[in-house]
Amino acid sequence: NELHKEDPKAAIESAQRAFGIAFPKDSQAFHQALTKAIFVEANQRIFAVIFWFVILGPMGAVLYRSIALCAKESDLGLIQVATKAQRLLDWLPVRLFTFLFALGGHFKDVFNLWKREAKKGFGMNDNFIAESGIAALNVEETNHLSEDGAAEKDALELLDRVFVMGLVLLAMIVIMLK
Repeated sequence: NELHKEDPKAAIESAQRAFGIAFPKDSQAFHQALTKAIFVEANQRIFAVIFWFVILGPMGAVLYRSIALCAKESDLGLIQVATKAQRLLDWLPVRLFTFLFALGGHFKDVFNLWKREAKKGFGMNDNFIAESGIAALNVEETNHLSEDGAAEKDALELLDRVFVMGLVLLAMIVIMLK
């Protein structure tokens, strides 16, 4: 909302609070970081939680979210262990989520990226999801995002489409299993 109100200082402060984005060196770097953070956080806060809920039930969702929170901040000294566990738990949901990006966004660009990057290890999950999200937005080759808040709005609209497709896919699986 601050981006559309043309209040860059408030937008930067909100992004820093919500996503931990460092103070940007320029406007384009800020928009790149914010858009990528939107995709990564959508996975960690929503998609992966639902994925593990479907696979393991309520305990799967609680377990995943607890590990994700410990990976960001822990007084117990569990950050390294939690980060490794989260990377492991994120591997499959990230591949599914990015494939849905291809279906909900610019298929050719995302699928080419998906074929090239999907087999990479556990440490590349956040980068993979961020780059897939940017590719789904059909940004030209330079990856130059609009600086008027349109890229972030497009990212949220893409996530809406992807979540609806995911729920439809889940409903079809449930119906077929009955």
